This record gives sequence, structure tokens and C-alpha cells, in this order.
Amino acid sequence: MNQPSEKITGAILAGGKSRRMGRNKALLDLGGQPVIQRLVEQFQRTFDEVLVIANDAAVYQRFCNSVYPDIHLEKGPLAGLHSALRHAANDWVFISACDSPFFNVNLFGAMLSLRKNADAVICETEDGLQPLTALYSRRCLQPIENCLEQERLKVVSFHDQIRLQIVPNEDVERLDSGSRMFWNMNYPEDYEQAVQWTEVGSEI
Repeated sequence: MNQPSEKITGAILAGGKSRRMGRNKALLDLGGQPVIQRLVEQFQRTFDEVLVIANDAAVYQRFCNSVYPDIHLEKGPLAGLHSALRHAANDWVFISACDSPFFNVNLFGAMLSLRKNADAVICETEDGLQPLTALYSRRCLQPIENCLEQERLKVVSFHDQIRLQIVPNEDVERLDSGSRMFWNMNYPEDYEQAVQWTEVGSEI
């Protein structure tokens, strides 16, 4: 799947505070380029539209032409998902956090194949469901808006209102050993691990 996927938007959520890292995770150098640039370029090879969702748009506009803030401010990742779905030109949006730099196109392809009778496709790993690296349709917008208005801000708050298709852990592991696509950089030691993986080329 080297060609862009028709009518799929890829959205990168870059709204975190990076408190545990101590500096902006999206701008950390990985393989000679900022993490956010790495992800944007990966997404451009796979999706026909790429968005970055960030409230400090000026920081990211040099990496992506389409940068949008949250519509509901200070409401966390659920608001980022809402903004991605609201601004996307397509009915389906794949989202990922900017601190998860190891996108796996084969696993994405498996997710894409399950969307026919679903409103969202989410993978399950040993750590549970992974709703921040997942595939959502615009049919999720109203349920998400309801949760935001009710201050139910967990990313899974609306799942009982949609048709959810789950990729089981065994399928995830078969396509993405170690569930690398869902691994994220929270602490400086996580960044050091990402650098090591990138240097040896084991992120593929």
C-alpha cells in the first residue's frame, strides 16, 4: 500500500503538553528529521489528505499545510479527534498521536479492510484497546459531540453509541511485532529507545 488510500484522511494529533518529556515531542529529531515531519511524510505516502491537529498552529505549519485547532478547547484528546473528523474532507479518518512515530502500513491495511460494517476500527494489544491510533468515520461525530458537551472526556466515552470493529491482538502482533505502531514516547528514555530503533532500522 504505497499509493495514497482513496478517500481516507490521516490526522496527527499534536496537542499534548509534553510535560513528562520536558520538551515538545513532535519536534524531537528522529532519523535526521523532526518526529512530526517524519509522520507527515509517512502519511502523505498513504493518505490522500493529511491534517495536523494542534492549537499552536504556527509551530506546525512548516510541516503541513493543513493545521487545525481543537474546536472544544481544553478537553483533551477527544477534542482532537472531534476536530480531525470535523475538518477532514473525507468520511474516514485515521488518527495517530505525534509521539507514536512508527506507523505500520500493513496493519493499517488490515484495519481498512474491516470498515465496511463499522463506524470505527480499533486495535487491541496486550495493553487493551488503542483508541488514539485508530480509524474513525464521520458517523462518530455526533456521539463525540454529545460526550464533549456532557464533559465525558475519555476517548472511549462514545464507544457504546457506535458500531465498533476490533482488530484482535493476535492479528496486530502478526502484522506489527511488538505493537510498535501504538508505542509512544512519554519520557526521555522512551525517546532514546526510539532513536536506537531508528538507527538500526528495526522500526519497519
